[in-house]
Amino acid sequence: MKRGVWRAERSRDGEWVAAKTVREDFGATVAKVRKRRRLGIPRDWALNEAQAYVNGLVRKGELE
Repeated sequence: MKRGVWRAERSRDGEWVAAKTVREDFGATVAKVRKRRRLGIPRDWALNEAQAYVNGLVRKGELE
């Protein structure tokens, strides 16, 4: 079972990344795994602009 919502957030160095936490079930063990992907968009974008970009990637199927 994999679930989670992609959201835009800043990394430690100030770059925008798409991130989500997913719960992975490995039978007897369950782990929360954090997935991150650099977006390559300008640093001066506001949070709502970056989130709209992430939402567009999700709609296109580029983020699963």
